[in-house]
Amino acid sequence: PNDIAVSRENGVLYVYVVLNGNSRCRKIRWSDRSTVWESRTGMAPFGLALAKGKLYVSNWAGPVPPEGTDRETAGIPYGKVYIDPRTGATAEGTVSIFDAANGKLLKEIRVGLHPNAILAAPDGQTVFVANGNSDNVSVISTATDVVTDSIAIRLSGDDAFIGDSPDGLAIDGRGKTLYVSAGMDNAVAVVDLANKNK
Repeated sequence: PNDIAVSRENGVLYVYVVLNGNSRCRKIRWSDRSTVWESRTGMAPFGLALAKGKLYVSNWAGPVPPEGTDRETAGIPYGKVYIDPRTGATAEGTVSIFDAANGKLLKEIRVGLHPNAILAAPDGQTVFVANGNSDNVSVISTATDVVTDSIAIRLSGDDAFIGDSPDGLAIDGRGKTLYVSAGMDNAVAVVDLANKNK
């Protein structure tokens, strides 16, 4: 288990959990610890967020490669992932979107590389995804479930070989300011969401 969310739905308490090494997510009814549903995610799911009756799961290593794919893959401890043949690094990051009630996969969308922390805005209209190896934050509209914007998190200047590794997210209660931890900078980027200024 890598991340959890707790939700009270029609008076019943549920716990959602991503199972990183199994590439699955699970919904548990807390009263009797029973599994309501369990669904396959992309590879190495990292974080989750609930918004508008949907569960958004960041997949650190991207989609599950189908059998017989002609794209280059490499093994990780729990399966194969798409890789960049020049570097051997994972080549895609995705977010899986599920119906929170029944676990049905609604869509899987591409975001940046190594998506990790994921957070819904207080009004549920937007989901933010920190992309550790792309040095940005993807912005997803929950109305359309598409990426509508990308917020650059570059605190270390123009050196292309030094990344900032955004790996944590928080938002103020009004949904106006996004805080992004930049792991390689030992810093926090403060983003004015109205103007996309840092």
